[in-house]
This record gives sequence, C-alpha cells and structure tokens, in this order.
Amino acid sequence: MQTSTPLLELREGSKRFVKKPDAAARLAHLLGAPLGTQTVHAVDRVSLAVNRGEVVGLVGESGCGKSTLGRMAAGLHGLSEGERWWQGENTAALQARLPAAAYRRHMLGIQMVFQDPYASLNPRLRVQQIVGEAPVAHGMARASEQQELVAGLLRRVGLDPQLMRRFPHQFSGGQRARIGIARALAVRPHLLICDEAVAALDVSIQAQVINLFMQLREELALTYLFISHDLGVVRHISDRVLVMYLGRVVESAPAEDIFGEPLHPYTQGLLAEAPRPEVRRKRFVAIRGEIPSPMNPPRGCHFHPRCDRALPRCAQEAPALAPVAAGRWVACHRVDARGD
Repeated sequence: MQTSTPLLELREGSKRFVKKPDAAARLAHLLGAPLGTQTVHAVDRVSLAVNRGEVVGLVGESGCGKSTLGRMAAGLHGLSEGERWWQGENTAALQARLPAAAYRRHMLGIQMVFQDPYASLNPRLRVQQIVGEAPVAHGMARASEQQELVAGLLRRVGLDPQLMRRFPHQFSGGQRARIGIARALAVRPHLLICDEAVAALDVSIQAQVINLFMQLREELALTYLFISHDLGVVRHISDRVLVMYLGRVVESAPAEDIFGEPLHPYTQGLLAEAPRPEVRRKRFVAIRGEIPSPMNPPRGCHFHPRCDRALPRCAQEAPALAPVAAGRWVACHRVDARGD
C-alpha cells in the first residue's frame, strides 16, 4: 500500500564526518608541517523515499554508508546537506516551529532496531525499564501502567512476561533481539529502521526474527527500512531495494526487478556472486579492485575504477540517479532511457 506522500523522505541528503587535528598533528604544525583536517564523505547527495506500508531494503558492501544513511533517516545523525521530511513535513522547519518536547513526541514515529542486540541494551537496567521507560517518559503511559504495558509487548514479540525482571545478560542473542524490537514498539512507531538487525544471530534464529518482523508488519501496519548486507534476507523481506556504493545510491527498483535483471554494473557484480542453492561448482570471481577511501572518493562515478564497462565520461561526470522504467532508477552512463 502506497500513498502519494512518502512517510519518510531524504532529499539530496549528505553526511560528512570531519576529524580535527589531534595533539600530535598540532605539534607537527608548530614544527612546520601543514595542518589539515580529514573529511569522510559517508553519504553523498542521496534522495530516499519510503512509502507507508512498504518494506524498503538497503544493500551494499561494508563501508558504503548504508548504516549512516539509516541513522540520518532516524534523526540520530544530522544532515550536513539536504533535507529530511517526515509525514510530508520538513523536520527542520517542524523543529523550529514546535516546542522541543512536542517535536520529540512527534518524531517517536521513527524507531531504530540496532545490529548488536547486547550493546544496544543498557546492561544496568532490567527489561521492564528498558522496554517501558520511553512511553512513560513521553507521557504515553502512566508509571502504574508500565508493567502491564511491558508484559503485552513481550508477549507480542514472543517472550514470557515473567522475564521482565531480568537483565540483558541473562538472555540469549535471539531473545535480546526481541527485547530490542519490543523497546522500539513501545512508543507505537509507524516506521522501523532495522540496521543489520539479524546479522549477529544464528541462521535459524534469523529466520524466526524475520518472520516476527513480517508478522508485526501485518498486525501493526508497520513500514520498514531494512538495512542489510545479506542479499538473501533482503530478497525475502523487501518490496523495493536500493543498492548503495561508496555513499551513493546506484540503483533503485522493485525487489523482483533488482534480483531478476539488475542494470547497474555494481549491482550485477554484487548479485552474480551471491550464494544460490541452485548454482553449484561456480568459480568465485570478486569485483575487481578495492573500494576507494571515503576520505578521498574518485571523481565522476565512484564505481568507475572497478567497472569493466566504464566510459571516459565516467571518470569526470557523476551519473544522476535517473528513471529508466516504471519504478526503476539507475545511476549509470551506460544505461539509457530504455534500461539497456
């Protein structure tokens, strides 16, 4: 189910991390060395739209910026450039107009489920506090209602409410992942941003948690931005897939199109070597070259140093993410308006 106004949008969003000179660099500068800063171009002019009710998968190699993009969407990282829109409103303008408490309450509709189900839980708090603290703090429930609220949330994610007095270290990895999901659900969100939410789990537990996500989608009408490097998981769970490379989205399409007929050379290389049970005795050939440093990304198309189809213009001109068919967007000079 989609609406004309996306639930969440990033418009030309960029994020740069600047490392200032440390004491050693400043001392070297006093001795005549140049003093400079290091800038990591983590996300570069990415536009993203998530429609109500859909599951958008975000994939790419480690270090491509997908987790940073997820944190930008959640509001955990501010944007260096660009705009973030939530339910049709510019969040910067909304923050300037609303009192701080009202703005925070409004933005509770976006919640994040993190990769490490242990590091993301406060080891000093019991599960009742971890899950029930936010709704009480934001006035969504009374303190006297916390225990009943937490019990209901634990049942919803498949945990025994009798366990709410325990600490995180007393649970398995799969149970801690469910606690993290219950905490996110406690403030009644519309959108869950899942950042490698099953990556740290055993394969059998991954399947259980993925099925839980799909069950919650139906029961609570949730929307997901699902970030993962596991192409099999993304293919199973997603309606639409975005492929990211070195801070830029290079392809966006419905999941069946991405996995059935990828158009961007990077997407083709990424999917060609994904393990598939029907393909046996296949010789592994990695995408040539190394991922360039985000502190010094190449000019033009970021993928051109590793692309065997690169044109001379690829080294000079960054391709725009442009529509090539209904619902399909590709950033490649080789791909024309017919998707060839």
